Amino acid sequence: MAYFADLSRYTYCEAPGDAPAVNVGWLDGAHDYVTGDVPPEFVHCLLENLRTQRVHAYRGWQECEMCFAAGDRTHPTTIEVDGRPYPLGDADILITSATGMRYDAPNLIYHYVVAHHYRPPDEFITAVLGSELRR
Repeated sequence: MAYFADLSRYTYCEAPGDAPAVNVGWLDGAHDYVTGDVPPEFVHCLLENLRTQRVHAYRGWQECEMCFAAGDRTHPTTIEVDGRPYPLGDADILITSATGMRYDAPNLIYHYVVAHHYRPPDEFITAVLGSELRR
């Protein structure tokens, strides 16, 4: 997977005319990342965003490099949603904050938060928590 530092300008799949966005959750096995607890409701809201939106859908699947390096060769990375497998690693989610800031994250971010204790920037957490109010 491509690595981009949190809150750096998003350019990976940017198209002419797209409003600017910043990166969140573009992790790989070679760079350190912030870990810590997130509010339980954040995990729920993040999952709802995964289920209801997909942007920049890709052809193929990106595995979690941390799991792959640890010997887990499961491909694609999959979570269970409503008793069914839900594959990750093939698209992004785009979250817009109440102030209009746009955050682009790979849908693997959910796995990173739950399985690897990744803690996204506070402003992204706040935007995700408020995202259900703006649908």
